[in-house]
Amino acid sequence: MNINWYGKSFFQITTQKAKKSNIELLIEPFIKDDNIKVPKIKADIVIQKNESDPQEVGGDYFSILNPGEYEIGGVFIQKLDYKKGQALCLIEAENIRVCYLKELKGEDITSDDLSLISGVDILIISTESIKLVPQIEPKIVIPMNSCFSGKDSKKESEDSLNRFLKIMGASSVEAIPKLSIKSRDFSSENGIEVVALTPKN
Repeated sequence: MNINWYGKSFFQITTQKAKKSNIELLIEPFIKDDNIKVPKIKADIVIQKNESDPQEVGGDYFSILNPGEYEIGGVFIQKLDYKKGQALCLIEAENIRVCYLKELKGEDITSDDLSLISGVDILIISTESIKLVPQIEPKIVIPMNSCFSGKDSKKESEDSLNRFLKIMGASSVEAIPKLSIKSRDFSSENGIEVVALTPKN
């Protein structure tokens, strides 16, 4: 599995369907109103943030807008129902559980949903939700922030990451272009690992 970040809440997950076949999943790609230019990306699955069409997304993709359970090409997705601007999705592929959590605080999330995502392998999370990390206990946490490729400076991106790390009580980490990982790579002995990604051009 590969995870790329394009900035803000836009992530791309590439998972292997067969030996020479991948499934491309996009989470909250930019829309026209974002006024952000990105390269055209071919997708198989798109989890949208609202009714607006995603910008620069090609392919005959399956669009997920409403809450529910979905299975597409061996990728299992559960999108839970929260207020506009908030997001909670559970994605399972290659024996890896990924939770995408945006702008939810402790008082927003139900105990059942918290139990559902507890112990996920990878948690992609916004700064507003960071206090939920100890309760979820993921193996890896990936921060999303306000910076994006092509406009915000490197310093602004670093400052945003440092604020995230301060809240987490973690030491500094070096951002990487993408996370490539297999199910056998996870270890529960190392505590929660913070992985910072650089926005993809």
